[in-house]
Amino acid sequence: MKYEKTITFCVLLSFILVLDAVDLTPLMKITKKCDSCKKIVEKFYEGLKKTNKANFGGGNTAWEEKSLGKFFFSETRLYEITDSIYQSSDSETASMLGEYEEDVEVWWKEHYSKKKDHINLLEYICINKIKVCCPNGTFGENCQPCVGGSEKPCNGNGKCEGDGTRGGSGDCECKEGYLGNLCDTCAPKFYRVLKEDTEENSQQPLECKACHESCKDNCTGPGPNLCFRCKPGWNFDEEDGVGCVDIDECAEDSPCKDDEYCNNKPGSHSCEKCHEHCKDCTGPGAIACKQCAPLHFRDENTLECSPCHPGCANSCTGKEANKCDACKEEGWKFNEENKNCDDVDECEKESACSENEYCLNTFGSFACHKCHKACQKCSKDGIENCLTCASGYEKNENDTTCQDIDECSLENGPCKDSNEDCLNTVGSFTCECKKNFERKDGKCLQKNSQKKKKRKTKKVKKVEVNKDNLAEENLESEKNKDEL
Repeated sequence: MKYEKTITFCVLLSFILVLDAVDLTPLMKITKKCDSCKKIVEKFYEGLKKTNKANFGGGNTAWEEKSLGKFFFSETRLYEITDSIYQSSDSETASMLGEYEEDVEVWWKEHYSKKKDHINLLEYICINKIKVCCPNGTFGENCQPCVGGSEKPCNGNGKCEGDGTRGGSGDCECKEGYLGNLCDTCAPKFYRVLKEDTEENSQQPLECKACHESCKDNCTGPGPNLCFRCKPGWNFDEEDGVGCVDIDECAEDSPCKDDEYCNNKPGSHSCEKCHEHCKDCTGPGAIACKQCAPLHFRDENTLECSPCHPGCANSCTGKEANKCDACKEEGWKFNEENKNCDDVDECEKESACSENEYCLNTFGSFACHKCHKACQKCSKDGIENCLTCASGYEKNENDTTCQDIDECSLENGPCKDSNEDCLNTVGSFTCECKKNFERKDGKCLQKNSQKKKKRKTKKVKKVEVNKDNLAEENLESEKNKDEL
């Protein structure tokens, strides 16, 4: 079993990564080691619960001990627990457990199993053996008491630097609202809560509470009437004794623009945009409009400003098409019978869009959209809505759609050069030169590689003829020399 544990530990160590290059303070490094040790203890006790449940269900310690029998204090159970810690921990925690695993076994055998001076694992390992932690309320190498004592460091109103670790200064880091070496004084803008003079209250720590939001600095108690001075945006009311009273910046002349309303806040204000239906307003929403925006009217029922009909040119008395004072000149027309502003259907005109576009009427306007590529003219989008076909297409047998013309299958094909092939494409065709031919000056000619081979053959023959002539000339020259 120990051999298997050693292998597990070694495998885990092989995957330990180098920590990121972060500059840690000495206290942070010490705290990190203490945290790793505490994780071992936390996971160990979790393992105790899991092994109880895995075997018998758990719940009652005495019953578990009796029911689990030898397994309750066995090495097998110990190894199951430590193995689960290895599997579920980060590299640093696993490394620490591997280094001090024998001490954990000693605690298991000498203290936990025998119930002798039952020291908890945190105290035994982290505080007494590895010495990376201290008891709560103590700090430093020798675990000396924090400022204010180990029972209630910093009077309970702050945190002792290094508390529970082997590092730190032991100085108090006070909570908000507290000051002093012992956190025994209220900070500015906080007041001391007065308590009845009883023995119970004398044992309680100092309690400081925040002054009212209207107080500029200090106060003697809760409420705006106990402020020493008021913040900007507040006035001190001496007559009524209410203390600091909010100044309503929105009460008189508004500091905001015409299309904004003033929103008063305690000690301040903000300018907010009016609703889009308003020209100006007194507050949020279309009901708070002083005047309605152009092309809007005030509804008699809801009292809100609402938009006019889109055909209205200037103003209206309601949202219906017959409530306009006048119709827009472009895209609308006045109907004499019902007094409505009616939409003009621009698509009724043939010249509204170009030849390969179709017209789509909209409220007060229109839009032109491209026909399908197979159509020359169309009524709507889609190949089935072609009125006439584009070049390279023709109507099918049922005259319901335009289909591609296979130009290459025609009796007199479009490609006339004997050295080219016809290749059909959707809506068109191409003439491609045959293999070993290339297009030059509009014709398919044989590629240069074939011509070069023929030229090389001719050159070789010419050289051979020259060599024979040269040999005959040299022989004739030798004869002439002999005769001389």
